[in-house]
Formats: sequence, C-alpha cells, structure tokens
Amino acid sequence: MRFLLDAHLPRSLVGFFKQHGHEAVHVSTLPNGYDTIDEDIIIYAENNDCIVVSKDSDFVNAVRATGKPGKLLAIKLGNCSNALLMETLADRMGEIEKCMIEAVVVELHQAFLVVSTQRSAE
Repeated sequence: MRFLLDAHLPRSLVGFFKQHGHEAVHVSTLPNGYDTIDEDIIIYAENNDCIVVSKDSDFVNAVRATGKPGKLLAIKLGNCSNALLMETLADRMGEIEKCMIEAVVVELHQAFLVVSTQRSAE
C-alpha cells in the first residue's frame, strides 16, 4: 500500500509505514510542501494510488461529498502525542491493512476502527 501523510502528521510516520512494508510520502516533500492545498493532495493521491492519512475532518467531508480521495485513513485521536499515535497505529496496523482493501474510509480511534465502504451520498 502507498500512503500520503497530511501536514498535521509527523514526518516520522513515513518511517513507520515503511517499517510495516508500505510506501509512504509526507506532504512536506511535495512541490508546495506544507502549503499544498487539500485539492492538490487529493490529485496526488489519485494519480499515485495513495491512501491519504489525515487528522483533518475536511477529507472525511470530501469523501462523503465527492467520493475523493478514493481512500482515506482518518486519524481520530484528538490532540495526542506522537508516541500515542504510533502506538495506536502499531496496535491496529493489521486491521487497517485488511480494512483498506475494501474500505473507502477507515477512522482510527484509540479503541476501535470505523470502516466505511461508501464513497459518497450521491
């Protein structure tokens, strides 16, 4: 799997995903870096078959309204430490990998996942 990490996530997550056998890119490495707008993140993700990983609820709303991005891992841990974020991801990575095969949106909460297979309410 390929992951595109949004600006509000630590760059160290790139290494985390790589350690779990995946490709990962942080938005800061895109041409506009941290100034990359959501629309350009979605275009990059679609063109490169990436799962967008974000804490930004705008992406969840975009999937519901437009069906894009095609795949989203929404981090729903609130304002937490990077250590807790990585620990929670590590605990759920196997589940996330399985769910992302069919899911459009996987919401990562501390104790559970919420999985959606519908793109939009068209």
